[in-house]
Amino acid sequence: MALPFLVAWLVAPVVAVRISRMTDHPRPVLTGDDAQQLRNLAKRTWLYFEQFVGPEDNWLPPDHFQEAPLKLVAHRTSPTNIGLMLLATAAAYDFGYESLLSVAVRLRDTFRLWTNWSGIRAISSIGTTVAPTACAALHLHGRQRQPGRVPHRPAA
Repeated sequence: MALPFLVAWLVAPVVAVRISRMTDHPRPVLTGDDAQQLRNLAKRTWLYFEQFVGPEDNWLPPDHFQEAPLKLVAHRTSPTNIGLMLLATAAAYDFGYESLLSVAVRLRDTFRLWTNWSGIRAISSIGTTVAPTACAALHLHGRQRQPGRVPHRPAA
């Protein structure tokens, strides 16, 4: 009865290593329109963080923004939101939407939070559950494993 569990336990590390290997897939070639659509999407995504991440929430991204019926910002965050903000910040630099100096200042202000926990209202809602924390880690991992970097252009 325990034999299937023993076999699964012994085989699991081999399976984990095998599925974790990078594969060499050809990179898709984007048409001019596709590339422009993706750049527009990247710019709109960055504008969300540029507009809503600031000193009011201790440089943490809000959970969401409600446009109707009233314009309201949810002053709470999660590891997922933080991971996505870090990824969007790196992409904003790569696409030339932000200068290296502005990115450095923004990241300094965000990470200052982790060394000074006093008076922080947005951090109070960060949970320590596995799923959101893993999601934030995956955002950062995706940034690290990026197949190629977009050539840097000066901030517009």
